[in-house]
Amino acid sequence: MSAGGIGRASLQDIFKEQAERRPDSGDHATMDNGLRLAIKAAGNANRLAGKLGVSRQAVQQWRRIPTKRIIEVEAVTGVLIASPK
Repeated sequence: MSAGGIGRASLQDIFKEQAERRPDSGDHATMDNGLRLAIKAAGNANRLAGKLGVSRQAVQQWRRIPTKRIIEVEAVTGVLIASPK
């Protein structure tokens, strides 16, 4: 056992659990379709973030495009996000 009484297997389990909780750019199961389309149009989450002037991590944490960013995302990607009523 290592210092603190945590064995190697326990640390591996902790790291695996943390990685599973971490948002991932490939986590499309919980991603809104509008955000998925915007990322695809930009090329990837990093490029979309650059066009919006935000971090890649910010975009990866979104499950849908924040309301205040919809017009900006439409402008930089050419993808219509908001449906007209």
